[in-house]
Amino acid sequence: MTTRGCFQILVALVGCVSSAAGQTAVRITGDTWTAGAQSVERPAAAGGRSDAAALAAPFMLTARAWHKQPVPGGGTLNPVAYGDGASIDASGTLAFTTIIDGVPRNQGIFLADEDGLHPIAIGCGSGGGTGDPGTHCGDPTPIGGTFTGFFRGTYFIPAVNDAGDVMFLSDVVDGPSPRGLFLYRRVEDDIIKIAAVGDPSPMGGRIGMVGPGSINNARQAVFLAYNEGSTVAQIFRWQDGAVSKVVAAGDPAPGGGTLQILAYETASFGDGTTMPVGAVPDINDSGQIAFFAIVSGGRGGQGLFVSRDGVHEWAVWRGQPSPIGGTFLNFWHPLINNEGELAFFTDVDLGGHGNSAWVVGRPGNWRKAVAFFDRIDDGEVRYLAVSRNPMRALDDCGNLLVWCMVLKEDNSERSLQVLITPSGQQIVTAGDNDPTPLGGVLNTFQGWPSMNNGGQMVLGSGILGGIGGTESAHFLVELDHLKGDGDGDRDVDLKDLGLMVECLAGPADCPPQFACTVFDFDGNGRVDLRDAAGFQGAFTGGR
Repeated sequence: MTTRGCFQILVALVGCVSSAAGQTAVRITGDTWTAGAQSVERPAAAGGRSDAAALAAPFMLTARAWHKQPVPGGGTLNPVAYGDGASIDASGTLAFTTIIDGVPRNQGIFLADEDGLHPIAIGCGSGGGTGDPGTHCGDPTPIGGTFTGFFRGTYFIPAVNDAGDVMFLSDVVDGPSPRGLFLYRRVEDDIIKIAAVGDPSPMGGRIGMVGPGSINNARQAVFLAYNEGSTVAQIFRWQDGAVSKVVAAGDPAPGGGTLQILAYETASFGDGTTMPVGAVPDINDSGQIAFFAIVSGGRGGQGLFVSRDGVHEWAVWRGQPSPIGGTFLNFWHPLINNEGELAFFTDVDLGGHGNSAWVVGRPGNWRKAVAFFDRIDDGEVRYLAVSRNPMRALDDCGNLLVWCMVLKEDNSERSLQVLITPSGQQIVTAGDNDPTPLGGVLNTFQGWPSMNNGGQMVLGSGILGGIGGTESAHFLVELDHLKGDGDGDRDVDLKDLGLMVECLAGPADCPPQFACTVFDFDGNGRVDLRDAAGFQGAFTGGR
């Protein structure tokens, strides 16, 4: 359909209206690692929105969950949002793990939306892996006993799908198993078991340890696990109560060799347990599973794979050409979207020296998103967070959301949350010292943000000078606009209709600009004729 034809159809659809209306570890340069509805708008930074010059909308922060916020049932929230991140569903609801101050029921898994806080599961004690269950005052679990310690930190950000189903790890007291991976089903408003220590393993024997995982919109989950008596990680898949094997160490690699290591990151706890925590696999809505493996006797020695229906295929391996020059060297967690695109952090051998970058694309067609020493916001990128699941930093249109820290011309450093479009534009959505709706300014970002297909993002940040001593918060970040207001003048008129036509992508394609999300009324990541009814309802005419 031509643009002119689309315009004529849209005019016909809105004509009656127009006539009547007058936001653990961070990889940095070298080999160093370091730990790392109130709203306020962030003015568009110079050079920060170069792909959307015609759509002049800044970004807005809305506080969803914050330090000292009252918790239903007692106590106050202490989310430590600069360390314990959040994930986001299609409606902009955030899922996160938090401390609760002032009460014995002192920790929980929560959802937060425009209506406030919604506890999913409450526990007590000293936290996951400590072996201290507190006073056994947690909520009952679906396997018996009660929830005690939840696991905090980057490795354990709860996985969420578009419907708001939340997958999380927890220790259990007085139950048949000491630890489990659980799923909160939002529509049913209940919690079910994914897998627990001691369950039968699809490889025979029993599951000795469960680790974190990812979940899709079909309620299919993939997760890391050990078999009993082993500390060699396998990847299991769960659907409708059944656990099956995706891939195990010792399986043949496609093209020759043997898959040797599937998880290179482990976490050890005070109770003496050890858990596989990375690389966490990812799964998209069509059931494609992306995972990392070190290979013995095969090509490259290590790389990323995509598996579907039990068939594994190489996506990329060490030694292949990289989009920043040289060849791929090492890989972190692979993210996969519903279009089959991957995003991952990688080290690159440039011959005598190296660099690292975020890369997006498909096998044989990779593009650089951002690398060390790139220039963003009048600074040079010196810190980047590596890729991790289950945080959905890659949307279905290929937009990627990352944290970085840049070195400015005056030798000051600034944390940024940056959206990188498929065309390579780098859009700063939030930065250190931006004002917050809770008073004070942003300071110290959580390094692993998430986004949905509707252009909404999560920012976890510390706060300096917050009202009443507020120290951190999880924020919703989105374009500051009225839906349909493409030119940012606070009305929806025929000028915006013209801009919407420029954003039309058709039912199967993504819009040409991220800022076109102002016209995505149904939140599916696209702007098409189905959004015309939403535009009609928003139409106000000129002022």
